[in-house]
Amino acid sequence: MSYLNSVLLRISKSKWYASIALLWLEFLYERSHSPNFKKALFLFLSLLKFRVKRLWQLGWSRYIHISELEWAAALSGLGYSHHDNDKASRPPWLMPDHFLDLTAAELPSHSLINPLFLSELSASSFAQKNAVSVLIELLKNDSFPERWRSLSILENNYNPIKKSARIAVCLHLFYPEMWPELFYFIKNIPEPFDLFISIPSYACTKEFHKITTDHPSVYFLPCINRGRDVLPFIHLLKMNIFDNYDIALKIHSKKSLHITNGSLWLNKLLGSLLADKKSINKLIKSFDDNSMLGMIGPASSLIEQSNELHQACNKRELAKFSIRANLSRDSLCLPFFAGTMFWFCPKALNDLKALNLAEEDFQLEMSQTDGTLAHVIERCLWPLIEKSNYSVDKT
Repeated sequence: MSYLNSVLLRISKSKWYASIALLWLEFLYERSHSPNFKKALFLFLSLLKFRVKRLWQLGWSRYIHISELEWAAALSGLGYSHHDNDKASRPPWLMPDHFLDLTAAELPSHSLINPLFLSELSASSFAQKNAVSVLIELLKNDSFPERWRSLSILENNYNPIKKSARIAVCLHLFYPEMWPELFYFIKNIPEPFDLFISIPSYACTKEFHKITTDHPSVYFLPCINRGRDVLPFIHLLKMNIFDNYDIALKIHSKKSLHITNGSLWLNKLLGSLLADKKSINKLIKSFDDNSMLGMIGPASSLIEQSNELHQACNKRELAKFSIRANLSRDSLCLPFFAGTMFWFCPKALNDLKALNLAEEDFQLEMSQTDGTLAHVIERCLWPLIEKSNYSVDKT
């Protein structure tokens, strides 16, 4: 995957070649969603037919322009939801043609991009530009720095923060509108805590400023939208963020749109880890009493080896990762906590940090529901913790 990513990044330097490379990326998309090669090929040819028709309707210049946006969106993980059935199963980076005729302020609503705020930020240099041009600019890492004004932003060349507690909370906030629901549970923590929130680097919304009012000790980490909540968590580990904390909690905004009871599952997970002050005190005391306790996860999400979801579509990737992580075959039979939400002792994850995983190791965002490195790591946390001679418990 790292080789493919490097090739894709080189191609992205040319607008013309990027529009061609999208076709290859879209074949990979169909292949990732269908184990049957013939079916994937049929779906890809259907998408190819759509692109030829689109080129005919838009003309070369406009087609290249929107393809440039789609390429940047594919690399950064930006997607807009499609409400018509014809596009429901298409790649997340596919953009509606009418974006070419909109201003930034006219863009549809998005969890992480507020059209009016984006329009306000781009007004000086992009006053006459359409929404596509503004979005392309937004997807550049150093664009519109005013987005982060008054927020405490963690940079990759991380400088130590002023620690104010012994507990850290790590939250990946892909859906900022879920903050009130998440904070309802988080504020049950009976001790002071520092909050670290990872967000996609293209985020452009004032919602984050409200969080600083609810909890002043908060730091934000903008990162590429890849690897779901797992890659941002690994970024924080590699930045040694948690090294000075005794205990930490990892959670994330989770809608699980591919299942019917996604919101109920989230509440169940949060309820297991953050039900009330008394139960959280009990969890904290477990770590205080046992210095070799590495992780406590929600019993409701525990997946045993006998469950068909235990390895599911991840066997091949699990085998590759186990070699890199020096994990025995037997250790892959250990259970895992589905959803990657848990309390943990930071030192217990030193083996994961030592793997030095990077963005290039993770697959591009293709609306996958299984079979990615993030899913593999979810299943290998328990083995990695036991490899470090720490133990795992459940609520």
